[in-house]
Amino acid sequence: MPDQGLCSTVYMTDLVLRRAPQWVPAEWLEGEAFFRLLLEQFYLNHRRLMGQPMECRKLLFRMQSAYLNGLYPGRRLKGCASPGYARALRHPCFEIAELTVRLDKPMKLLTRIHRRLGQMI
Repeated sequence: MPDQGLCSTVYMTDLVLRRAPQWVPAEWLEGEAFFRLLLEQFYLNHRRLMGQPMECRKLLFRMQSAYLNGLYPGRRLKGCASPGYARALRHPCFEIAELTVRLDKPMKLLTRIHRRLGQMI
């Protein structure tokens, strides 16, 4: 039986994607802003399941990658907050996706330290 966290994550994302055409114009759904939001949501879904078994995370990743590559096969992955995760989705590579999500917090911390050091000099 699938994990409860996986089920609720997939359900909510699916619900929004199915209902979005009723709420917003088609031009916006086909635009870059929606595509970036979709990438962000997929990244957040993966982060949400980080404490769950690897099989759950792999299943979620495969579903999201198939969705992205099925509906947006040639769309450029620009402007998203996690370009590494977006590339992992595009070239279905679960290991890179996991590494990107796991290193997110340390990388943000290093970026902050680097900025502070730059301000001090």
